[in-house]
Parts: sequence; C-alpha cells; structure tokens
Amino acid sequence: MQEFEELNFDAYNVPLGPKRRGWRTLGLRMIEQRIISEQKFHELFGEPPSGIVSRRYREYLQFLRSIEIK
Repeated sequence: MQEFEELNFDAYNVPLGPKRRGWRTLGLRMIEQRIISEQKFHELFGEPPSGIVSRRYREYLQFLRSIEIK
C-alpha cells in the first residue's frame, strides 16, 4: 500500500475524491476517532516527510489539533 492517498482532479484542478488510498489516511482516521494519539502513531510509523507530497496530511493534522483545543 502506498504511503499517501492519490486524488482524482477535474479540469479545474479541484479534487474529486480518492484514486488510491494511502496508509497514512487510515492513520488520520484512527487519530480523528481517538483510537490512537498522533504522537503514538508517529512513534510507530515515523514522522511524515516534509514537502509537497505530505502537505495535505500535515494540514489535516493541524486541523485536528485545532479542534481539540476548543
């Protein structure tokens, strides 16, 4: 299984949905549902690489962190 999800885009570069699921997406769902903490997930599977490939992943993690504070 690939690490990051691959998306389908329309002619205007708008994401339409997943083309292929990645294992980090499954990790995000587990973090979101509080099955596992972000820290524990990254301990087990490693930190995401920096760069454009992991941008959406890191942005969603930041979103999850922001809603937990409120």
